[in-house]
Amino acid sequence: MDMDVYMILSSKESDEKNISTSINPLGTQHDITFRSNLEDLEDLHNHVVVHESASQVLQNSGLARFFEIRIKRDDQQLAYAIIERWWYNTNSFHFPIFEIGFTPLDFVHLTGIPIGNGRRRLEHAATNRWKSIENQKLEDTYFRPMHGYAHYNKHSPEFPISCLANYIKDNPVNDENWEIVTRYFLLWVISKVLMARTTTRASKGWIASLRDLNAIGNYDWGSACFSHLYSSMSAVARGGKNMCGMAMVLEYWFYIYFRTLTPFLQYRLMYGLQL
Repeated sequence: MDMDVYMILSSKESDEKNISTSINPLGTQHDITFRSNLEDLEDLHNHVVVHESASQVLQNSGLARFFEIRIKRDDQQLAYAIIERWWYNTNSFHFPIFEIGFTPLDFVHLTGIPIGNGRRRLEHAATNRWKSIENQKLEDTYFRPMHGYAHYNKHSPEFPISCLANYIKDNPVNDENWEIVTRYFLLWVISKVLMARTTTRASKGWIASLRDLNAIGNYDWGSACFSHLYSSMSAVARGGKNMCGMAMVLEYWFYIYFRTLTPFLQYRLMYGLQL
């Protein structure tokens, strides 16, 4: 990232106690863990879409454009610097001479994931009672192929996300297993990217949204991801050490925003000049 962008982000007023005073692009990594991770996304996606039916489901899922643009996490320090500017009381980013919000429209344009428009909220089965008869039926119906994988516990409401990636890589998609592989891929995307948490384990409860593969395009993926990004930034702004939302989107958003400004405005922002 260009040095002038870092100058904007690192500039600090005397009363800005929540803003970092030192952002060095060549320095050490900040003390924050980025949980949302796109590593393996392209590889796993390519494993699944070789089957026509699986490809059609993903095309109609509402996430197709996101899979195609391949947003990468380019600069963690830039993402951290942007998040430090987040003010959770106003849900906006504060800079010395201006304030800017990251809107749902920004999110849709950058990720290709639609928001709202009458779509349903994502469903999540109650994982605090996974040993119940109802949830054991979900276990037997949708997770039986996982039984036998390392560290998988059929009685637990969670299991390692790595099991999903391993299953997809170990099992070429065919007419018999394409639905299983497609569900596991989408569950991996939810757990590792869209709705990442502070753990490396996937919640089995998300299978409630993936039971009917023909209906997953009716869910409001965008609102869930966007609100998760907001809450993640607010958690970090309050002193949290885990960024669970898709911080890589913020890098591209700020860089594009900065590059659309005129040189005069860029100069003003860099040196804190007023009109």
